[in-house]
Amino acid sequence: MPSSCKELRSAVVECLRTSDCIAKQGYSPAECIRMPLKEQLPTQCQQLLHAYGECKRRNIDMRYRFRGNNVITTPSYHLLI
Repeated sequence: MPSSCKELRSAVVECLRTSDCIAKQGYSPAECIRMPLKEQLPTQCQQLLHAYGECKRRNIDMRYRFRGNNVITTPSYHLLI
């Protein structure tokens, strides 16, 4: 698994650990990411789950396997003097 998916996975795990679904209600992580309870997760956790799923899908798609995962970079600005 590429390192970018590993980072997303660890972010999803950490977000789920701190969510009310696991911390207060006592559900398992597998139960929390399924549909009835998934809607109750914080927006950040839902977005991380979606991003992790997209990363995993891109690993299967041959077009993206050759290109690699998208790396989030900041634009570089060149000053003309």
